[in-house]
Amino acid sequence: VSDMLNEQDNFNVLPDEILLRIFEKLPAACALYSLFGHTQRLNNVVCDSTLISHLSAMRWDSTQSVQHLPIRVLHRLCAEVLPHIGPQLEGLDLERRSLRRILHAADFPNLRSLGLYNVQLQAAATIFTRK
Repeated sequence: VSDMLNEQDNFNVLPDEILLRIFEKLPAACALYSLFGHTQRLNNVVCDSTLISHLSAMRWDSTQSVQHLPIRVLHRLCAEVLPHIGPQLEGLDLERRSLRRILHAADFPNLRSLGLYNVQLQAAATIFTRK
């Protein structure tokens, strides 16, 4: 996706509504990683509440097993994206390896649901009780 941004501003001719429909087809973490920070217009579109009200910060492989995000994606999400969109998020799906880092990356005052995948009860209890 980011390679397309370098090709003579192809996105600038498309209305925001069309861009939203395109980005709805991508996993939100992928769209945010690839497009956030390029232009203010793209930031506004990829940060639209319809796209990011629920963020799945993991991926599923071909056998339907939960996999962690690549480290460069996780780093960018935590350092640049989550501090900006954290207040908008109402739902988060996290896996074991990224759980602590993502929860410490931003404030999530509107978070209403939290999905935990491949997380043992003991580890979750430690994180949420701060022992």
